[in-house]
Amino acid sequence: MKKLMTTLIFIALAIIGAKAQTGELLVTITDVKPDGTFLLIGVGDYMKAPESMQGSQVLADSSTVVCHLKNLTAGEQKVYVFQDQNGNYQLDFSSDGKPLEGVGRSENNSWEPSVIIDNTVQKINIRMVYLTQ
Repeated sequence: MKKLMTTLIFIALAIIGAKAQTGELLVTITDVKPDGTFLLIGVGDYMKAPESMQGSQVLADSSTVVCHLKNLTAGEQKVYVFQDQNGNYQLDFSSDGKPLEGVGRSENNSWEPSVIIDNTVQKINIRMVYLTQ
């Protein structure tokens, strides 16, 4: 009986602990064109599960912008940033496939930087690149 009770308590604690964990991410974006448009920040894996993307937007009002994202799904997440310079909420491309608006790259020049979201505040630095301007 004692063993059964211990097992039931363990299962109950596992179920309680199985709730979806969330975390926070502090994104520092540098080399921004401060033109009063918005930077759109997406966290998730757009290619594998676009419906699970989480994010925010922040005003591009200085060359360095900080965005604090909360309640993000725990685990490895990719971070996407672009500057929506024409206000259509999508990244526009030229006929040869280059982004027409600024896009973010990580410090190691990855186009799809990733971060591990856990129960602490994670930090990532993103540098904006303007390929056609």
